[in-house]
Amino acid sequence: MKKQIIAITLLFISPLCAAKDNSEAVFKKDFGASWPLKFDSAVLTCIPGGAVFVMNPKNDKAYPVNGTASAFVRSGRVKGEDLKSVWLDNPDWPGTKIGIGELLERGLTLCD
Repeated sequence: MKKQIIAITLLFISPLCAAKDNSEAVFKKDFGASWPLKFDSAVLTCIPGGAVFVMNPKNDKAYPVNGTASAFVRSGRVKGEDLKSVWLDNPDWPGTKIGIGELLERGLTLCD
C-alpha cells in the first residue's frame, strides 16, 4: 500500500512541488456514515492549481472531487474517471448522493 501511495503521489505532483506532501490516505472507518465512496479506503490528493482527486488504491483509478479537478480531466492534463461511478447514493434522500464536502475540505487542506 505504501508503494502505491508513493507512486500515486508522484503521478499527480510535479517535480517542482515534490517537497510538499499533497497526499493523504483516508478510510471509511474514520468517516463513518458520512463516507461517500464505494471503496473503503482512498488516497486524497491535491495537485497544484487546487485540483482535488481521490484515488482507489485497489485499482489505481483517480476521480476528480472538485470542479478544478474535473476541468483538469476534461482538458487531458490528468487522467481521471467519473466520480459518479463510485459515489454512494444517500439512503435518507432518494435521488441524492452522500455529501462529499468533508472529503473535499480535507483535500483542499492538502493544497495549502
